Amino acid sequence: MTRRKRPGEYALDNVDQQGRYIVGKNRPPESGKFKAGDGRKRGRRKQGTRNLATDLRDELDSTLTVTMGGEQKRMSRQRAIVTRLADNACRGQNAAIDLVLRYQQRLVEPLLSREMQPLSHQDLECLSVFELQILLFLSNKINGLPNAEADLFAIIDGERLSRGE
Repeated sequence: MTRRKRPGEYALDNVDQQGRYIVGKNRPPESGKFKAGDGRKRGRRKQGTRNLATDLRDELDSTLTVTMGGEQKRMSRQRAIVTRLADNACRGQNAAIDLVLRYQQRLVEPLLSREMQPLSHQDLECLSVFELQILLFLSNKINGLPNAEADLFAIIDGERLSRGE
């Protein structure tokens, strides 16, 4: 077993001015350290490179001109893909029909099956008149009813009367 060196017993070329060793435990040699400005993470994606989801989203959002029924229309690529898929399903392509039905089950039906819960008195007190108008408009639009602003104000006036204002 070798004995441990005392602080003054390091090799002369491995000691700084304060007598501490330069290369040793937790002190790698200069040749093994990163050069100035070379602290990059190797094996990773280069800075500024976008991921697949970002590229796909940008491509689907970009617009193109499509001729439909002899008329040119501008639409997003996503809309063009969905339109083509629906057309192919209507023409009887089984794969397109299957895909459309699966998307309907996964995306559309959960939105339609949600039931709107009536707002409680505490919820109504927190909402402003403008927010109530928006909620009424949206609920009527979802249910296919015409916009009934008069009903909204009747509801608001009824709340005021029930609170004694």
